[in-house]
Parts: sequence; structure tokens; C-alpha cells
Amino acid sequence: MGLTNQVGWVSDIWAWNDYLAGSQNIHKTIEPNEYLDLFTRPVQPESNFGIIGRISFTQDNGEAAEVTLFDIAYIDSKNSGNATEAAVAFIPPNEESGPHRGKGTGFYETFDLSLVMKNDDIDMAKVISVGIKTDSFNGEDMIQVVDSSGQIEITKLAGSYGVQMNINLKFTNNTGLGGNFRVVLGSTGGVCYPFVSYNGIFGYPVQSQKNGRINDPYYLADMIDLGWVENGGYVKDIKFFTSLVAQSAGPLVIGVRRV
Repeated sequence: MGLTNQVGWVSDIWAWNDYLAGSQNIHKTIEPNEYLDLFTRPVQPESNFGIIGRISFTQDNGEAAEVTLFDIAYIDSKNSGNATEAAVAFIPPNEESGPHRGKGTGFYETFDLSLVMKNDDIDMAKVISVGIKTDSFNGEDMIQVVDSSGQIEITKLAGSYGVQMNINLKFTNNTGLGGNFRVVLGSTGGVCYPFVSYNGIFGYPVQSQKNGRINDPYYLADMIDLGWVENGGYVKDIKFFTSLVAQSAGPLVIGVRRV
């Protein structure tokens, strides 16, 4: 479980850090027909709060238990009766209208990417983008996600915030020269908080950006150092995990550049 609860902070980047590090594990026991409050905690005014976690329920015999979950976004401690706003019904990913909410297959995807940098690309980054438009809070912040490279077929990947992306990247250097290369992340839409989990290490951009925040569209932050890559050679098995965290604009840009 990973938690975000900071005044003046808008990103869930630290919640992802905690979650991936496995820093908090909670085990609770309840009797049949009882209920349990999960993740309940006070939140100060002007404070962003969020939770990233994995939940499972089992019976004493180890078999899966049947439960009903309620997600209450907020409770006024003096008047809990105001927590009555109904959630928008889930709309299947293949539907064109309405917001999409996370449910099952599609919110954790493995992407197999092949990026080839040629001589004409030597002074540029070779990138793809994932996502179809800038996110908003007008019922469109959960959007269908597509891949600009044409390499990936996604049939049930709905939403942007919280979509988990396991990236398998094969990079080929056909520029005519060997050189040092790095994996880069950014956004075509503007502000974002990119991160990677690579070989057990959590990384986020720190150079010239406050708290990992990328302010400008197409600002590509160095995330993973690939080292020296010979011409005609390729880096095998570059595998990393990322997600478009809360308050990040899409589409997400993933690529490689020479440094």
C-alpha cells in the first residue's frame, strides 16, 4: 500500500514509491456479515490525498471470500450524512461515450516496444506517445488509451490515471555511430510527474524541475541510462514499470535519446 497525504502536493508519485517498495502491509480479520473501514485517515485542508494498493480477501480455508466494497471519497466528521454522492456507473471500454472507470483486465498492460534510431534521428529523441488527448476534469479524465507507434494492439485499456504500464523496450542504434543513450519520459499535454521502477529502483526526474514535476509539453526527462550502445547493436531486456499518476497530463511520451 502507498499513501499520499501532503499539503500543497498534487501528485501520487510518492504513493507509487511506497507501494512498489512494499513499505506497508495491513492484515485484518473480520467475521461474516461484519464490515471494516479500510484506509480511513484524516486529511488536512488544501491537502492532496490518495491511496495505491492491492486488496485481497480470503476465508480461513484459503479460498477467495465474497465481499462488497464501498468507495467513499470523503466524510465530514461532523456530518457524515453528506457523503451520498453517487458514482458514475461503469461504462465498458468499448463504449465511446461517458467516463471510464477502472475494472479488471486492461488496467495493467505489458507493452513490447521496438525503437530504431537512424542517422536522421541522431540529434533527436525517438519516441512514441500513449494516450489520445490531454486529460481534463470534465468527465473525460478517464480516457481510452492508444499507442502512436502502431506496435501495440490494445482492446481493453481504458483510462489514463493509474493505468499501469509494464514496458519491454528493445532499442537499436542505426545512426552510424556508437554513443550513450538514455530512456526518456514526458508528456505531449503539459504538466506531468513521470517515474520508473527499474531493477528494483524507483526513479523520477530531479534536474531543473521541482519535486519531479515536468511543466512543459515535450520536455523529455532522462529516466534510465542505457550506457554505451554500438552502432548496429541493441540493448536487450530493458524492462521497467511506470504509470500516469494523478494530475499528470496525457498523452505520455516514452522514448530514447542520445546524450
